[in-house]
Amino acid sequence: PGMVEWAIEAASGVEPSGSTEPGDSTEMGDAGRGAPAERVVYAWASVDDEAARARAALEPKLAHWLESGLYPEPYRRAGVEDPKGPVDFARLVGELTVHGDAPTCAAAIRRFAAAGATSLILVPVGEDAAAQVERLGATVLPELTAAPA
Repeated sequence: PGMVEWAIEAASGVEPSGSTEPGDSTEMGDAGRGAPAERVVYAWASVDDEAARARAALEPKLAHWLESGLYPEPYRRAGVEDPKGPVDFARLVGELTVHGDAPTCAAAIRRFAAAGATSLILVPVGEDAAAQVERLGATVLPELTAAPA
């Protein structure tokens, strides 16, 4: 499966660890007793009308994650066999993050939901995290809640 689908499938059934690495996913609830499971997925976010600038903000975060050696299973599932070797950061940013202008971010959030995420925790990336959160609320949320045209 793709990275988003794997993150959903890999939900571990334990409380969230506090990790904010891409593809981390946790299943909570009591699905064994008939209650629906909640699948929580973390993704980094960069809202910017300039797509290239949004991607550029995320690439160092992805590089740091790969270089750290932490959480190797998600990056292996994303097709990165050797994090020290050549890595297609453009592809990873596209699969593991929410980035770009408001409509593009909304489409990425819908992609996570379509893959089975019931909750998506967006971790803002950039120099001003508070401004990113404000922009998510002011521009992306209306895209998600607007009635279809």
